[in-house]
Amino acid sequence: MGRRADPMGADQGLAMSFGMTPRQSRCLAFIRTYVSENEGESPSYDEIASGLGLRSKNSVWRMIKALEGRGLIRRLPGYARAIEVVDPDSSLDAGTELMLRTYCSAMGLARKVVIAAALREYLRAHSIQPANGGHQ
Repeated sequence: MGRRADPMGADQGLAMSFGMTPRQSRCLAFIRTYVSENEGESPSYDEIASGLGLRSKNSVWRMIKALEGRGLIRRLPGYARAIEVVDPDSSLDAGTELMLRTYCSAMGLARKVVIAAALREYLRAHSIQPANGGHQ
């Protein structure tokens, strides 16, 4: 486990624009910081509760549901540590998002894996060569 993320203040401007409560904003900031400090791994509900000074995982669950409802995070149901902070600039329309979530959940695959595979298939089907010739 990495350093404890600072749950205060980082997303106060974002909170206003998305109508989050201050507690939800601190939760989102904690998740963001934790993910960046732990090589992309998201925190457990216990770690979020501890990081925010909460006694109840139920409080964390309600905040996570609220953040997910606002489209600020995504969860992969049935998997531990499966919280992804959504980049507001990469939003999909609601129908596409629902299809992607359903597919990822059914297949047990991460969103990035599915999107990368779909892009590779699209490029192959349209005979488009990546700019770097397909090398990473």
